[in-house]
Amino acid sequence: KLNLRVALSPERLTIERFTGNLNGGDLKASGFVAYEGADWKDIQISAALGDAYFNVPEGLKTRAGGEIALKSVGSTVELTGNIKIAEGVYRESLTLEGGLLGFLQEGPRIELTEERSPFLSSLRYNLAVSTVGPLVIDNNLAKVAAAADLKLVGTYYRPSVVGRVTLAEGGQLFLNERTYL
Repeated sequence: KLNLRVALSPERLTIERFTGNLNGGDLKASGFVAYEGADWKDIQISAALGDAYFNVPEGLKTRAGGEIALKSVGSTVELTGNIKIAEGVYRESLTLEGGLLGFLQEGPRIELTEERSPFLSSLRYNLAVSTVGPLVIDNNLAKVAAAADLKLVGTYYRPSVVGRVTLAEGGQLFLNERTYL
């Protein structure tokens, strides 16, 4: 269920009411976008989500909530906020050859033929993501509980994740037919 009311004028779109439910969590948003023709002049939008259930990336099942804001600062737009993962589990099997190692060795892809969006080129990230409860990995490569305190930074076209992931004592990693504690 979504309850949305916006006011639209020739130079501004205002979110007067935005409430609803997303994957079991209460969702609220407010703010505005000021524009001139097809170009934005000012963006001030914020949203809050209560505990909701996600499967992103595929296989990582979490319950999370938090606040985010999309705000213009000069000629850039910043996505800021704080996401708290209450609990999570990852049980999908992984192969090092095709999965994890392939991803790490592949490196960044550069698409030279694709024209970059001016709006996305101006987007900057400063989004904190942390765990409240343990994130459990229980698959063919690991049986471990982890805590994370991460931050998504950078730009839309060059994102980066910085921070710390701490593995709880007693966990096990399985690599090359060996078990590491």
